Amino acid sequence: VSRYYLEKLEGWESCRALVTFGTPYRGSVDAIDYLANGYKKAFVDFTDAMRSMPSVYELLPIWRVLVDGNDWRRVAETEGIPHMSSVRAGDAIAFHREIEEAVERHKAVPEYLANRYHIIPVVGVAQPTLQSVRIDGKSLSASRELPGWIDTKLGGGDGSVPRVSATPIELSDKYRETFFAERHGSLQNNSYALDDLHERLKQMQSTG
Repeated sequence: VSRYYLEKLEGWESCRALVTFGTPYRGSVDAIDYLANGYKKAFVDFTDAMRSMPSVYELLPIWRVLVDGNDWRRVAETEGIPHMSSVRAGDAIAFHREIEEAVERHKAVPEYLANRYHIIPVVGVAQPTLQSVRIDGKSLSASRELPGWIDTKLGGGDGSVPRVSATPIELSDKYRETFFAERHGSLQNNSYALDDLHERLKQMQSTG
């Protein structure tokens, strides 16, 4: 949502920095697992509600995460996924593409290049995290198996968001991330992460 505002809706004009804690810029395998196989917490079944939400579809992984024989395919390009609405999946990938296209378009805007907000991704690592899915007959199974085309050194994540998803696509080779061995729901409470953020904010606000 923040990225859509900053890029598509031109919010960059009034923003200095975007700090994200385990944000799934490229989605999460958990989302496809919940949509296909359902989601229950304690005695409450959230499955129908989750399958009705466009925001859950927008959390679908946009990288090639589904193994099909020797090939890896994107979820939005794959038919036959249980309980998956192809229309909502298509709308979700279009949402991501709108952001990507806005980023590319802004590269030709001098004011944007001179005053662009800084993106600071705080990334959780060293936690068991779902990385891929496969369809067996009419069922879908998610696993921690890293897609074969991704370097094994980039495995893991924060337990919900794979490491490869926690950085914007255009910053993949910029080394802007800060890494913490922490779970997704605790990243924003990690004292070391907060100390790091505090010092960054002080430096951004300094003068002279």
